[in-house]
Amino acid sequence: MKKVLFVSTQFLTEKTDHGGIGNYIYKMSKALMERGHAAEVLVTSTENKGTTTFDGIYVHRVYINTFLNRLCKRFGKIPYMKIPSLLAGRAAVAYQVRKKFTGLNRSKSYDIVQVPNYQVPGLFISRSKSHRLYNRISSNRILYDTAENGKVDLAGRLENRLDVLQALKSDVVYAPSRYLANYLRKTHGLDVEVAYPPAELGGIGLEGVEDKLPRKYLIHYGYLSRRKGTDIVAEALKIALDEQPDICMIFAGKMSIKMRYLEMDEFWGDLKKSVHFAGFLEKKRIYSLVAGAHYTVLPSRVDNLPNTVIESLSLGTPVIGSNNSSIEEIVKPGINGMLIENGNIEELAEALKDVWSRRCLCSSRQVKGSLEGFDTEKSVRDFLGYSG
Repeated sequence: MKKVLFVSTQFLTEKTDHGGIGNYIYKMSKALMERGHAAEVLVTSTENKGTTTFDGIYVHRVYINTFLNRLCKRFGKIPYMKIPSLLAGRAAVAYQVRKKFTGLNRSKSYDIVQVPNYQVPGLFISRSKSHRLYNRISSNRILYDTAENGKVDLAGRLENRLDVLQALKSDVVYAPSRYLANYLRKTHGLDVEVAYPPAELGGIGLEGVEDKLPRKYLIHYGYLSRRKGTDIVAEALKIALDEQPDICMIFAGKMSIKMRYLEMDEFWGDLKKSVHFAGFLEKKRIYSLVAGAHYTVLPSRVDNLPNTVIESLSLGTPVIGSNNSSIEEIVKPGINGMLIENGNIEELAEALKDVWSRRCLCSSRQVKGSLEGFDTEKSVRDFLGYSG
């Protein structure tokens, strides 16, 4: 039996957006526990202290000084104070995380400790003879900021350097996709393994959606942003609706500030009746929406084998995704969905029309069966295989 501790700034117990990292940790923790191992989570929190449990998982909270956070954010808005504030904030959190970890590890004696690159909370946790230090890199500021904003500022480059620094002091560095791993090897010279996440829902069931839904609809969900291709979906949908005005699209998830113009009637005009914004929903409700969708539309510009794609296929719903974004590693045309050229609005518009008119059909059984190679047994086996 292995004792595993996942360190994170996100988890499902916290009100902060738990995102893909929190979902991955939950699924992997459950998978490990179901196979006789022990898995716990150490998560930063701005609201809670102490230890709690979530679906049988021990969750140890590191209370982060909210005054210091507010101070760093406030000074971070001053141009010449942005970098010092960022460094102070990251260092303060990493110090508190290490302090909590040291106490826990003294009594628990973990075999594996995993830290994420996001916000580098494990920056001050060192490798040791007593445990293996894993570093899971699920994003890259250079790639992501370029896709989101068209550029990378100095703060983004600094965070990227902190990611690399944390990776260099780890025993194992791995990424959830070949796409991201290859980029990290080429750009930073890191020795990066690839370990796909579990292709399952982690025991979270479906919950009926109270709102009346159309009989047939497409859905674009997750973090609605430029990097995730939300603007591409909107522009393609407007083109597709000109020829097939009965297409119905649901946008569900947290909307980035830059994408909020899509919620305005002025953008859609007479087409607004075909578009529904569901906002941020609990997992059970979003899973129900995805399970009932004709297709999910997830044409990310850059991604890391996103949970949205894995969840959709696990629920038997085919995906329209984009090439050269990591999504091509799991979406196979004609088997579990379609792939378009990255960023091509016209091609996506044609794909929307094709799937709506049922010219491209994938059965639910066929879609679920396409996840061979992404099974939980392999994910756990690969994860434990790095433990030495």
